[in-house]
Amino acid sequence: MSNRTFESNLITPAVLALATVYSKTGDRNIKSDDFRSTLRNMLSTTLSEEDNAMNTSRKEYSNGKTDKRIDQIIRNLISHRKLDKMGFTEYNPMTRTMKFKIKGMRMAEQILSEIATSNAEVEVAA
Repeated sequence: MSNRTFESNLITPAVLALATVYSKTGDRNIKSDDFRSTLRNMLSTTLSEEDNAMNTSRKEYSNGKTDKRIDQIIRNLISHRKLDKMGFTEYNPMTRTMKFKIKGMRMAEQILSEIATSNAEVEVAA
């Protein structure tokens, strides 16, 4: 059975990555490079072998650049405008920035609230 990560698996971590970059910079216009590196770092300990495998279909691979499958999935998340379609961001291809919209901020708050609640329940049960 495959443990591959798909774009749809990255929605929650992507929103949290946007919130992380926003909290560090205070700027809702988030550079795609900052978003990608933050999301990649957030996922680094949970990726499967398949996600960490080299992406040999990329042209840059032949030039010696390292590119893993997960990097392509993260790029696809931006290029397919998945977060835009959900109303969380608005991508600007001219500036290569993602405007973190209010709906995305609210989603991040909801996710963090659910995490905090579930952690509190675990502590009470222990």
